[in-house]
Amino acid sequence: MNAVARWGSGIMAALVGLAGPVQGGEWKELRGKQFTIVSDATDGEIRESAARLADAAYILDHLVLEDASWRKPLTVVLFSDQVELQPYLPLVAPGETIDDVVQERDTVTSNESGSAPDWYAIAACASVNYSREATVSVTFGAVNWYLKGLDFPVPRAIRSGLGRVVGTLYRDSHHAVLGQPPPGYRSILYHTLPIPVHELLTERNFRGVILAGRRVTNTVESWALVHYLMFDPGCAARHSFRQFMDALSRNETPDQALVAALGPADAANIDALLREHVRGVVYAGRIPMPPEVERLGPITPADEATVQMALTRAALNGRRDSALAHVDAAIAAAPQNPECLALKAEALSILGRPPAQVRQAVAAAIARGSQDSWIYFSAARTRRREAGDHASPEEIRAIIRLAEHSAKANYNFRPAFDLIAQCLWRCPPRPNDSSFMNFARTRFPSDRWILVGQAAIARAHGDQDGAARLLAQARGSDPVLSPSQLPDVVSFISLRQ
Repeated sequence: MNAVARWGSGIMAALVGLAGPVQGGEWKELRGKQFTIVSDATDGEIRESAARLADAAYILDHLVLEDASWRKPLTVVLFSDQVELQPYLPLVAPGETIDDVVQERDTVTSNESGSAPDWYAIAACASVNYSREATVSVTFGAVNWYLKGLDFPVPRAIRSGLGRVVGTLYRDSHHAVLGQPPPGYRSILYHTLPIPVHELLTERNFRGVILAGRRVTNTVESWALVHYLMFDPGCAARHSFRQFMDALSRNETPDQALVAALGPADAANIDALLREHVRGVVYAGRIPMPPEVERLGPITPADEATVQMALTRAALNGRRDSALAHVDAAIAAAPQNPECLALKAEALSILGRPPAQVRQAVAAAIARGSQDSWIYFSAARTRRREAGDHASPEEIRAIIRLAEHSAKANYNFRPAFDLIAQCLWRCPPRPNDSSFMNFARTRFPSDRWILVGQAAIARAHGDQDGAARLLAQARGSDPVLSPSQLPDVVSFISLRQ
């Protein structure tokens, strides 16, 4: 049995939504260190899925070397069969694939947009024979979850290719084996003209390639590029994939990262090298693995609120039309649970409901004692917008307190820190402001707004030259700015954000 068949005998998944009442057997949950599975499948299917998720996270740690504290908690809704899942798959237009929809939707619920900073959801099917054309493997969802936890953007080609490389993962004794070509990939690349790597790395929307009349092979070529960086003997010797990711983490462009990974000569010749790679011997990788990556807990019955909240999160990544029904069911099952109310507010915001509805739901969640970071950020952002340019220092300080509550609830939620930095220009600093911005600077060293916040503190303490230097750094200019230029620079940075 080949690697894909081994993986294909497990669960097939998509980052999808749910659209109606869910039928099935008893709903259960299994909690791991980084994920929770909510499912009506068998105990064996649940435990197998959990073990594979744990293995995938372990492999990604080995490949990327990322701090796990950056990752959002992952919720996996595992249906017992495809009949349950099918009505909730995203709608796919002619010429698109599930991957296109998934990756577009992923940008909508990212940290940068202020939505869903505290969770990530995947819906999956435990059926053995579910069509791969209709879904992508749960590993692809897990790779997206993992990479969305990074503090730097990763090109879609790398996300897509890494999902397919890790998707072939299977265990062989005390090793994980990955990198075997999915069926048909090499044949497609052998008989057709590949998309140039520069275009592949810089294309933000793969459907743009389709609209431009290009062949729809970006997923195949994405796999080939990641496979080359990992498993070509020369690339493996110099750890090219890790070098590429390290360069991205330094805010280098994808083209610059490719030079860092391969050297100038090979980066310039990457298209020819990639063609040679897929037509030659394709190597796989073997990574030592402990017998059990994570000692998983027991499978326990899931209460109604837990099930409905999991379905809400999955729905928000798909068609979305059932999200409010699910979250209302969660509130009905647990009316005193503040996180149900917080999720209702998030759902209303993501669905684009009137701001008054969102504000009312946010206020209800805060009144009930929610500690959700997005809830406090939403309250702070709304209050800031309503305050306008003539807000009093006291009002600005109240907004900062809300944003600080958000940041403390989730230290990875950058927009909360940015809002604090912006507000510091409009009120006198307090003793803890400096330490808070210093912490933010260590957490997000490339964030320009945090530099602006530190400049505001320096100016308030009379250090005009220090403020000018920080703002020059935020603007990306070499000459040190004069104090008289500070207001103009703040306006410039505001327009650029």
